[in-house]
Amino acid sequence: TALTRAGSLQAVTVDLSKKERTALLSDAETLGDFKRGAALYNSPALACVACHAINGKGGQLGPELGILATHMVPEGILESLLKPSKQIKQGYESVVITLKNKEVRVGTLHRKTKSAVLLRDASGKITSVPSDQIDTLDSSAVSIMPPGLTNSLRRDELLDLLHYLINLK
Repeated sequence: TALTRAGSLQAVTVDLSKKERTALLSDAETLGDFKRGAALYNSPALACVACHAINGKGGQLGPELGILATHMVPEGILESLLKPSKQIKQGYESVVITLKNKEVRVGTLHRKTKSAVLLRDASGKITSVPSDQIDTLDSSAVSIMPPGLTNSLRRDELLDLLHYLINLK
């Protein structure tokens, strides 16, 4: 915090030009630090590990990230960090259930049975919602990953986090 204030360092905005994104990704590869990125990933402030697992360790609400670099290009990883709702990985879409009593439940669909919908909530807990109590079940275009998670990161921190995620094996 003291360094950020003393150096008048600013957080990275989500509205980056193509040129700024290209420079950020290039710098992440060459200047980013894997260990510092891992520390950011595991920090309580970002809480990535609460929803995402790496090699089976961590939350299950979001996609497994241990093999992220094998199926996602760096540009896609950056986009997911800056604007999580722009492209949601299949199977991790938010589901909104409105019950007949007008109560609303939100989470990701764990699975459906003949008698219930199993919903994983933000804490990772799976709850059973009886089918006969459901009025509507809709998919949402809004990611459960909150927008703005990286808004507090300085450029060097975002470079470290990107470097870590891009180089996961």
